[in-house]
Amino acid sequence: MQSRQMPMESSLCAWPGPSRQANVWMARKLRIQEVMSVHSNSARCSESHGQRGISLVELMVSMAIGLFIILAVTQIFINTGGHYRFRQGQSENLITGRYTLEMLEAQMAKAGYRRDPSQDTAEAFPAAAGYANGCAFDVREAIATADHGLCIRYQPYDAQEVDFAGKYYNGGSMAPSALGAYTAADPSTVMFVERYYVDEATQELRWVPKNVALASGTVLADGVRSIHFEFGVGPASDSEAQRSIQEFTTAPEANESIRALRYTVLLESPTGRVSVGMESSACDQWTEAGGDEELCSDNSAGKLLQLASGAVMLRNLMP
Repeated sequence: MQSRQMPMESSLCAWPGPSRQANVWMARKLRIQEVMSVHSNSARCSESHGQRGISLVELMVSMAIGLFIILAVTQIFINTGGHYRFRQGQSENLITGRYTLEMLEAQMAKAGYRRDPSQDTAEAFPAAAGYANGCAFDVREAIATADHGLCIRYQPYDAQEVDFAGKYYNGGSMAPSALGAYTAADPSTVMFVERYYVDEATQELRWVPKNVALASGTVLADGVRSIHFEFGVGPASDSEAQRSIQEFTTAPEANESIRALRYTVLLESPTGRVSVGMESSACDQWTEAGGDEELCSDNSAGKLLQLASGAVMLRNLMP
């Protein structure tokens, strides 16, 4: 009796396990999971990239903060520039004021100097007029008022003395003949005659010698708006031993002799836009000192105004 045997292939196919169809479905499932994983990663990347941008509100807030910072920096720059101009104008006024006061004190002290102290003042300083600078003096008078200023006259200390322009008493650039010490001289020739006045159009303090026209004067200082003078006077009839100062006035009388001088200088800075938005008491002080209010009222250019004052005793005209 023969036994029946199954073929090897048939026995293998009949082995229990996953079928071919199950393997296919398993592969498809894995493929779908891979695709879904890729899409999920892409979505995450898109979300992360989207979070790196800014919104319109954030942009507007940033612009507002930037504009505020620019405005603050600009205001600081403007304020710094204003303070710098103010300090510069103040410094220029101080320099001009110091120079003007020292110059006036030194020059006014020369008024009435006589080479011979024993010479009578009427002989040393006779009445004189007709000078090119417009000065005119009464007898015994060594200082006289003039338009926007004053005039002085004095004899030279020696033949080598010169004025601001380097000229000698005769108006020349060559030294004249020697003068003896403490000897009387001819007052018509041996005499310095000088005029000091303020050109209000140019705000300049000018000096004019006796042989020069008023318009050709030398500028001593700029930034000077005006000078207010007050004269210490006493009776012209007083003897040399009895000379004294009885009062100060702005307009001496014909019978009064000037023996002292007080002056207030109104200064203005050369640069403008310095005192914009600032209140200054300079004009009030100028008016209280007796200065013309109209000379101080117009300050539309914003220049810094300042006062300087001084006084000098005319020792050559006192006992």
